[in-house]
Amino acid sequence: MKKIFYLSIVALVALALPSCNKSIRSVETPGEVVNTATGNVTVTLNTLENPSTKALSSNAAESKINAVHVFIFDKTTGKRETDRFEQVTGTVNGSYTMTLTSLTGLKEVWAVVNAPRIVNVENVTALKQKVSDLGENSITNLLMTGYNANVDIQETNANITSQASVVTNADINVSRLGARISLNNVTVDFTNTDLEGATFAVTGLYLKNVVGSICMDGTSSGINLTWYNMSNQSNVLAAPAAIQALTKDMPISLACNSAGTQTALGYSWYVYPNATTAGQDSNAEGVAAPRRTRLVIKAHLSGTSVGGALDEDTYYVFSIPEIRRNYAYNINTLKITMRGKPNDDSDEPTNSGAVSATITVQGWESEQTLEYNL
Repeated sequence: MKKIFYLSIVALVALALPSCNKSIRSVETPGEVVNTATGNVTVTLNTLENPSTKALSSNAAESKINAVHVFIFDKTTGKRETDRFEQVTGTVNGSYTMTLTSLTGLKEVWAVVNAPRIVNVENVTALKQKVSDLGENSITNLLMTGYNANVDIQETNANITSQASVVTNADINVSRLGARISLNNVTVDFTNTDLEGATFAVTGLYLKNVVGSICMDGTSSGINLTWYNMSNQSNVLAAPAAIQALTKDMPISLACNSAGTQTALGYSWYVYPNATTAGQDSNAEGVAAPRRTRLVIKAHLSGTSVGGALDEDTYYVFSIPEIRRNYAYNINTLKITMRGKPNDDSDEPTNSGAVSATITVQGWESEQTLEYNL
């Protein structure tokens, strides 16, 4: 479900009562008529979704509002007429209202939620091309943007009866810049293999090859992409703390039944879109170049199996399909029936079969359910 901003826009004449907002004037050019009618813009942000979880023991307020920045641009010239940034205090997950003042006429209105204050925005193109780093997000501070390209602000004049109650309303659909990847369940079945009887424990979960930058309009064309968590586990652990908080849960210790009983995990991570679709990667390891985002499960095998005593780490690497903005990718079925790789230094995925994906619309713009069987 997309986020929706509801904007009510009231226009006032320049010679308003002392209690009204100060008029905003456009740049005067000889021979041009200057529009001096201004209006108070009321922005109400509604977040109607229920938050999901980052892990079984903590809430991830995916709809939490911590800051709101609204920009109003002239529709014809694209120039910024006004903007307002507000920090939100307290816990706000339902609705939030702010006001600002703008000239009347046809506008393009943008809203940016949960980003640091944005400066040096002279026109709508400049805002679209502002680059956000993944590290600006957190589990309770997911960046969202949206716009309404045609808001016709009508003048309201408290001194003229016919105009006193004129209100211009505009809706803005706001969606997250990032995507959510969730691992909900894992089934380990070593029955009738040389690992039968082994103890299997998940000790780490993390993402590799994570895109770390995106423009405010949700595109990545024309910018040099930042990449995080390239190559192996050592690089994952060396990533900035903000990136690790979004893409890693390690160390953990979660014992799984190895005789075919499903174990609930309930972990989620947040990344920026990755359009790379190549199944195999030919790039040199450690090089920040386009490649699929991978989910890595680090596990420890111990005890005595049919094949003998065990005390070793093993890694399972899975490819995530093309990652899109505001999509949720749910891995509900992941079945492990064999030993993984001795390390995750190679980007070659563990799985060799096709990925089965089912699209549902629940909460986020779209949710994909992924299934892996080894």
